Amino acid sequence: MLHKRRLLCSLCLVLFLLSCSHDVNIDDVSPQQVEEVEVANNELGFSILSLLESENDKNENIFISPTSLYAALLLVYNGSDGTAKKEFVDLLQTEELSDEEANEAMYVLLESIAKDTDDVEVSSANSLWVADDFTLQSDYADTMEQYFAAHIATIDR
Repeated sequence: MLHKRRLLCSLCLVLFLLSCSHDVNIDDVSPQQVEEVEVANNELGFSILSLLESENDKNENIFISPTSLYAALLLVYNGSDGTAKKEFVDLLQTEELSDEEANEAMYVLLESIAKDTDDVEVSSANSLWVADDFTLQSDYADTMEQYFAAHIATIDR
């Protein structure tokens, strides 16, 4: 149980540091696209929070970043197809959006979070680590770089 929480917290912390590239024209993204992703993001966050709270034996404080979780799942969604893709569509509530529309909406959401103000500065980073004997499809890698500014690195197995 503690391992799951640490893993989830680590994932959320790393993914909170997501960033976006600047190849997307924000003006082309409809407010409805962004709202659909915002609503789905919030619903997923509250669902995960409820699940974690139900397993919280010690009444400890729980912190999650629903936007980081949603973005991480969207990264995987982009690389899926078939039954897995359908399950991600259901989970992420992207039935009304194309892949590109979902990515654009997430890009706009992440950009709005990352805007610096006088009181808050947000820095973020994102990367994909791939085994050195595995090659990502170029369109997937391009999508990750364009919408999520993901640095793609290889690792030894």
